[in-house]
Amino acid sequence: MTDEKPAIILNGRNQFLAAAMFGLLALAFLADMHAIDRLLLAGLGDPGNVRQGSGIVHASAWGLTMLGSPHFFVLASAILVGTLLARREIDRAIFAVLTLLGGAALAYLTKTAFGIAKPHHLPGSEEIAATSFPSGHAVLSLLLVSTLLVLWPSPGRILQGAVWILAAAIVLGVGVSRVFLGTHWPSDVLAGWLFALLWIAAVHRGTSRLGRPVGQG
Repeated sequence: MTDEKPAIILNGRNQFLAAAMFGLLALAFLADMHAIDRLLLAGLGDPGNVRQGSGIVHASAWGLTMLGSPHFFVLASAILVGTLLARREIDRAIFAVLTLLGGAALAYLTKTAFGIAKPHHLPGSEEIAATSFPSGHAVLSLLLVSTLLVLWPSPGRILQGAVWILAAAIVLGVGVSRVFLGTHWPSDVLAGWLFALLWIAAVHRGTSRLGRPVGQG
């Protein structure tokens, strides 16, 4: 582990704030308090139906949302872990497995525990993919991007800034696309981001205490 903590990792105080925000969103979700969500959704889509349309904006939204899909996540995770194992970077591979696969599994268990349908699904749906809170796409996209940022921090401020802008654009694009397409409430996406940050921070802290290096190889 490098001495300097990667910027993507939350410090202790921010972890507490992120956990508190996630808790508040969870309480609001369970109470079905979507007044703020409906305000934010104004003009973006009907929370009762998947947004229909055509053209470059609609196509771009579906393209962005695919970057947070389980299929893309599994493929990218397999390539990442396989590459690290092929390079015999076992500690870094373990970190990637914990952050990616562990985080994804826990996220979908959380979705199952809440068990409330997405805005465009009928209430009572028992499909994990149809559950709303937190957004799986938001979780998966941020888990993947943050894991890459921790494993391969960019040298130099200019390159690092460019990488961070690209990473933020991808994660934000995935989240916004879910709301734009009417497949999630804004609170679902925010909760997904908070969940991913809390998970990778927890894994980073745990591996640091065990002395398992995950920095630049």
